[in-house]
Amino acid sequence: PISSAASAADPTLDAVGSASRARTPTRNGGATSNQFRAGFDAGWELDLFGATRRNVEASDAAIESAVENVRDVQVSLAAEVAAAYVELRASQEQLAIARRNLEAQRQTLELTQRRHANGFVSKLDVLNARSQVAATEARLPSLEITIRQSMFALAALLGLEPGGLAEELSKP
Repeated sequence: PISSAASAADPTLDAVGSASRARTPTRNGGATSNQFRAGFDAGWELDLFGATRRNVEASDAAIESAVENVRDVQVSLAAEVAAAYVELRASQEQLAIARRNLEAQRQTLELTQRRHANGFVSKLDVLNARSQVAATEARLPSLEITIRQSMFALAALLGLEPGGLAEELSKP
């Protein structure tokens, strides 16, 4: 990359030009005078102590730093996308496991209720089975919310509208 600091080592050339016209009234009707000026100015600053060279190097380093900052942001973005995707898939798996557990717990509750009706288990066993079902049912909405949040986060990180990935990512 070429920096503007590098141009300080180049020679400079300035050109100046002007023109003017003046009319002076006289008894005979007036006199007109034209005046033209042109000039050139050239200069070159010697870099005896390396100040210009150091300025060029500093400018180049600043440009390289900016490029690396962009790369750093890109890596951070990729990491955030990966983390959101992993969280999404983990939450989907947890939801699937919780649903399977809920089904098993409902079957256990039903079996425990039959066994209680026949006198094989106490009412406490039935209440414990109901408590397990209720606890698992209560956990499902928070998992579903986490899944939606992860999908929205992924969409935002990828520059899409909030529901833009719902169809693609809804299946575990």
